[in-house]
Amino acid sequence: MITSMLSFIFANSLPFFILGSVFLSLSQAFTSGTDKAFIYETLIQLKREKDYTKIVSKINANVSLVAVFLTILLPFTTAISITTPLKINLIFDILGFFIALILINPKKEVEITKEPPKKLFNIIKSSVNPGFFLLSLFTGAAGGFLVATSGFREVYLQSIGYPIIYLGFVMGLSRLVWFIVGHNAHWLEENIGLKNLLKIEIIIFPLFFILAGLFSNPYVVGLIILIPIGYYLGRSQITEAYVLKHLIKDKRYKATILSVKSQVSLIIRAVTAFSIGYVMVYSFKLGYIVLGIILFLILLFSYIFLNKHLSE
Repeated sequence: MITSMLSFIFANSLPFFILGSVFLSLSQAFTSGTDKAFIYETLIQLKREKDYTKIVSKINANVSLVAVFLTILLPFTTAISITTPLKINLIFDILGFFIALILINPKKEVEITKEPPKKLFNIIKSSVNPGFFLLSLFTGAAGGFLVATSGFREVYLQSIGYPIIYLGFVMGLSRLVWFIVGHNAHWLEENIGLKNLLKIEIIIFPLFFILAGLFSNPYVVGLIILIPIGYYLGRSQITEAYVLKHLIKDKRYKATILSVKSQVSLIIRAVTAFSIGYVMVYSFKLGYIVLGIILFLILLFSYIFLNKHLSE
């Protein structure tokens, strides 16, 4: 992250931006799964693994609250200099680097056995329970569709009259929704449960896309767009906790399995962003409605097959 931010800050030509994007992608790849597995192992040592959703969702929610202020301040910091937000980000990255250096690996008993090298596909196939890929498809589709529209979101809002200076408030307020949901994710997990949440999400995620295409009031559309993003991010630890507790058979590969789950979302995001662009060229409203219909079908059919693998 530090190298990525430095590349963006000092960029004066396209190669610097490409280099920064490469390092940014690498940092996301290295943390995909490893951070969650590290926290889960730590909680096991503390005999608090049942509190994974409560603890991790609150940590992420508190981080999102900081993001609220930084996002809302974005128009004002860029007025000072286009690189000011990047410099602020760099400060946080440097602090994170030094904090990472003082982290202590959780102690655990390790049994060393000689095994022939395994291919990634074989590791995944032998390490997960039935339902992992279907749950990854469900959550990956929901998250992938939400993120895939980020490149069209601001342009769409501007096209229907949303003031450009307030665009930061849309993402800022979505982080506020994230903060609220994150602090209550354990309540959702304990009182509603993952199975019932997925049933509800089959309706609400596609519905938000369709409503975003049907309404024309820019402030209503902005509200419709920000709510599902914040909710999805706030409740994501519920599915992570379920995977860690119920869907991973070989606990040695927790980081790998969680990373695969994240990659599913990235693949869906890339395919969706590329494909829906052809529809968005003609009409943003039509694009959102089409996305809502497609997402509903994906969530519905994936849940039909996933249902028998989920515990109450």
